[in-house]
Amino acid sequence: MANGSTQQFREYGVTLPRWWFLLAVMLTLAMLQVIGWHLYQSFSTGQMIQEVYLAGERLHDDFVETHHQASACARQAVTGDTDCLSHYPELRNELDEIAMAFFTPLGDPGAPSLASGEAAYRRLRELEDQALAKGSHDQQEAQALLTGDEYRLMAGTLKQTADAYVVFHRERVRDRLRAERRAEIGSLGAGLLIFIVSLAVWAELIRRLQRWRRALLCQVTERRQAEAELQQAQKVELLGEVAGGVAHDFNNLLMAIEGYAGLAKATLPSEHAGVAPLQRLEQVTGQARGLTRSLLALGQRSVPRKQPVLLGPWLDQLSGTLRHILPAAIDLQLEVPVDSEMWVLADPVQLQTLMLNLVVNARDAMPEGGRLEIALHGEGAPGTPDAAACIRVTDTGQGIAPEIQDRLFEPFFTTKAPGVGTGLGLAMVHRILAEHDGRVEVQSLPGAGSTFSVHLPRVGPALPSGSSSAAAHPTAGSGQLILLAEDDVYVREIITTTLSSANYDVEAMDSGSALLERCRSGLGGAALMIIDSDLPGRNGLDCLREMRARGDRTPAIMVTGNVEPDLEDRLDGTALLLRKPFPMAELVRLVARLLADRQTAGPIQP
Repeated sequence: MANGSTQQFREYGVTLPRWWFLLAVMLTLAMLQVIGWHLYQSFSTGQMIQEVYLAGERLHDDFVETHHQASACARQAVTGDTDCLSHYPELRNELDEIAMAFFTPLGDPGAPSLASGEAAYRRLRELEDQALAKGSHDQQEAQALLTGDEYRLMAGTLKQTADAYVVFHRERVRDRLRAERRAEIGSLGAGLLIFIVSLAVWAELIRRLQRWRRALLCQVTERRQAEAELQQAQKVELLGEVAGGVAHDFNNLLMAIEGYAGLAKATLPSEHAGVAPLQRLEQVTGQARGLTRSLLALGQRSVPRKQPVLLGPWLDQLSGTLRHILPAAIDLQLEVPVDSEMWVLADPVQLQTLMLNLVVNARDAMPEGGRLEIALHGEGAPGTPDAAACIRVTDTGQGIAPEIQDRLFEPFFTTKAPGVGTGLGLAMVHRILAEHDGRVEVQSLPGAGSTFSVHLPRVGPALPSGSSSAAAHPTAGSGQLILLAEDDVYVREIITTTLSSANYDVEAMDSGSALLERCRSGLGGAALMIIDSDLPGRNGLDCLREMRARGDRTPAIMVTGNVEPDLEDRLDGTALLLRKPFPMAELVRLVARLLADRQTAGPIQP
């Protein structure tokens, strides 16, 4: 086999049954050799026996025929036939040569004695010689010698000896033929035995080849599936990278929109007609923030932000989004207890992703339409460790076969047609529930629809917004200097405007290099720094580390639109982390708290 094929087989982790193949070939060659030897022996032995048989028959026939010719020639010669008289010596010499070979002792056990025949032959020749000697002067007496009783007796004895020779010769040929046939049967038996063994080895080889073929196909299928999964994972990773970049820029725009909407609302009296649209705009930007987090969660790059979530109102609000992704042929029914307060500690964006995946999965199971029910109910007594909230998603779709239900939550496993599904939706559901200490159960039968039950641990009600510590800090400043480093012009303007409105003195810069140059100049001490992590020239983290290395202990807020899970650890307590997008009111409260803490506890420690 070619080296390339062998190497390919090794890469697939399977090997050919080479030893079985070699054994089968060797046994087949041995069988062919035995059969060839048998055919050769049978042919050569048959030829030899035939030649022996024919030689014996020919010797007998030649001896009898020449003897008759010599006897007839002698009888004609005594009557005065000069031709027979001149021809007789030649016949006599020929006959003696044949007789010498004919009367050679056979030497085989049980062979007839040729002595009487040889004696009869010699006596017949003597009588013929006597008759020829007397034929010249007494033809009558010479004829009497050739026709007398003694001549006839000797001729009979010679004939009996010749017949006995022929019978024994034929029997000996038959015996040898039978012996050769027995030898041929033995060789045929050996050949048949080797044939049976080689046939069994070939059958085992074929079975092993079939098993090797199945293993090879399995390995090839698994490799192709792994390559497809890798390509899909690379696509998802690339999509996550693109989504992260888009979300970063979109967060900056949302901050600007929400900030300017808040500023506009603050300048209007509460009864003004423009307050309601501005409040609606703030709500829309809040939903957009969730959308950006969903984009980041698509690439599995988001950091979970768990908070108490009241499931009833949350599901009511989510149902509007769900109806937008369902076709008109699917009837969505929501069952939420009105008087039930079921709180769970969860990331609302991840919960939304979970529900969207379950609803999309149910939608795809009902291509011709149907009914989708989402029901909420409690499990266990509230306040007990086993208390849980259960969200059931039930569809009237095609159902799921029992043999594949255990694989539903495997990454990239899908029963949908190629190009329709990625096989990541239910895997993401399982991952999100694992992060929330929850679980999911599946009940389904082919043709009878499916029910996915999501179980989440219940928690106590959330505390009222605004704690005592937050209320203790004023939200307005007294002219403190705040250094702002932000490269996005809209975010920089809205933060500057907001903090200026809160009676802070803001000095804004658009790069890390400008921030470091400002700090090195020493022109007036800043009370607080707000630094974006992604700055041109020098990024925010490098700027902060350099300033801390020079002994600058000014409190700092690191603002980031990226989703770097380890950014807070890399800050190492030298600054607070605030992730975009965030409401401007939250920024004002955080600035006020930091400045108040600095006045009471001194400079922030790294």
